[in-house]
Amino acid sequence: MVLNMRRGRNLRWRVLIGALVSLNLAACTSSESSVPLTPTIHFVTDEESFCPPPPGWFTYRVQAGDTLREIAERANSSISELSAANCLNNPRIIPVGTVLYVPQRIG
Repeated sequence: MVLNMRRGRNLRWRVLIGALVSLNLAACTSSESSVPLTPTIHFVTDEESFCPPPPGWFTYRVQAGDTLREIAERANSSISELSAANCLNNPRIIPVGTVLYVPQRIG
């Protein structure tokens, strides 16, 4: 079980971390499971986002002047596909140096 947290709160659902941990510990000690589970907490820093790479995709580091539209065209993809696969909140703002997952290698 993994909880992704930032600054002590689950930002998407506005739930206190203590409540999440308590609920997960209760679920892990449930008698329904014959296999003991150990909860794991993954703390996400401001510099890091937790967005797992799609299987078989490659990485591309954003260069100065890149736009998501151009990257999508070069990777034979779409803006919406790349936005979803890279967990982008705002596809119009992609800082130089950002590592994106793309379905095809870009030369």
